[in-house]
Amino acid sequence: MGAIEKSIFKEVDVNKFPKEVQKLLLNNTADKVIRKSMTPDDLADIFKESQGARISKDHGRIFDHQGEWGQASNSIKKLIRVEREDIKSKTMNINKELRRLYKQGQYDAPEALILGEKLSDLSRTKDTYTRLIEEAKCQREMSLLKH
Repeated sequence: MGAIEKSIFKEVDVNKFPKEVQKLLLNNTADKVIRKSMTPDDLADIFKESQGARISKDHGRIFDHQGEWGQASNSIKKLIRVEREDIKSKTMNINKELRRLYKQGQYDAPEALILGEKLSDLSRTKDTYTRLIEEAKCQREMSLLKH
């Protein structure tokens, strides 16, 4: 692949996949949380809060963007977590579905490729957001040590 990889999402009709796989790929809780609570504005507000700012909502209540990020992070973790095989859970997640497909030898099945891409995207998004938040906290601590 070149510098810009082609997204498999554009090549395959995910509506042909089982409903469980569609839920993992489209409009799941993690996707909703990313759209609602992990915007550039949310990240900027986390930076401001780490500098000591207090951001209030329209009705005057102080908003906790760091807490909102914690909830968003948990939603992503639930969707991508790796579970031990000996633990039976009815909750679907990407790794569990990938494991099922791999056990059936479907390594190159379109849903396995797309789920792998989704897993990678979600992991990268969560890791990048976490790193940026940690960097903001470190900057705050460094500025406090200078004074």
